[in-house]
Amino acid sequence: MLARFFNKSKPINYFLLSILLIIGALLVGYKQSMGFNGVEVLKLVSIGFFLVFLMLLLGFIIRKTSLTQANTFSIFFFSWFLLGLFKNTNILYLLFSLFFLLFAYRRIFNLQNQNNTTKKILDASVWISIAALFYFWNILFFIPLYIALLQLPESKVRYFAIPVFGLLAIGSITTAYYVVFYDNLYWFLERIPQLSFNFSAYGSLKVLVPTTFLTGLLLWTISSELLTFKTLSLKQKPNRRMVFIILATSFAVTLLFPQKTGQELIFVLPPASIIIANYVEKHNEIWFNEMLMWFTVLVVITTFFI
Repeated sequence: MLARFFNKSKPINYFLLSILLIIGALLVGYKQSMGFNGVEVLKLVSIGFFLVFLMLLLGFIIRKTSLTQANTFSIFFFSWFLLGLFKNTNILYLLFSLFFLLFAYRRIFNLQNQNNTTKKILDASVWISIAALFYFWNILFFIPLYIALLQLPESKVRYFAIPVFGLLAIGSITTAYYVVFYDNLYWFLERIPQLSFNFSAYGSLKVLVPTTFLTGLLLWTISSELLTFKTLSLKQKPNRRMVFIILATSFAVTLLFPQKTGQELIFVLPPASIIIANYVEKHNEIWFNEMLMWFTVLVVITTFFI
């Protein structure tokens, strides 16, 4: 049922997942005992709509860059795993950070078109720089950008200097703001979080269950995708390779997160959902895909009652 339904890209698919995300945001607020007065409900619904926008933005990027076939498997897994990791409303800065990173991903994937290359590089560097204002280690996403430049058929030396100007532009504007309003020239030193490798929060079932399932499913699908990588066309390979590079960078960013709660894995979801969707759409056994998707739903629902 689920496999056949999400095997097509229809407005109803996006609508149902949107309702799911809004209801999920309300349930998270309820579990936090935020209350359900008018102001709090409006806040939670707004968060839900923001989650919907992230889902729609990811779907738009995937369609425009043909990272998957014409289906909605990717946004299905993205939406459900997003709910599985979204435990409280105190991670809005992570969601805003992911929002700007998605804009950067769009530009990085579009570099293969070789149209307006200079503008795309500058845009990507600006979006990554803004994302780094919310969480410093997002600056590591300049690595996929530079690797994308190396993959260009006609890469030029000046292309590699453009991201520096994008970073300096955002840095200069932010520095001017802090100097004028806070008389603080060294604001960026306060943005560098302390390193911590305390994973004790992962011992909790409500964190362990979704993260273990996501990690296991991702490892399984990655191995399958790597085995079939050679069968891809030359046109598909650069962006498919870039998905893996972004995934590796996302894991590095989460590893450097100061407080490990499991919610930092939100950064992993966009590339992970693409890889899992590619695996599902290539798998011919409908019953297996059906079981996998229903099990994903079951795991996420279970986390709400742990």
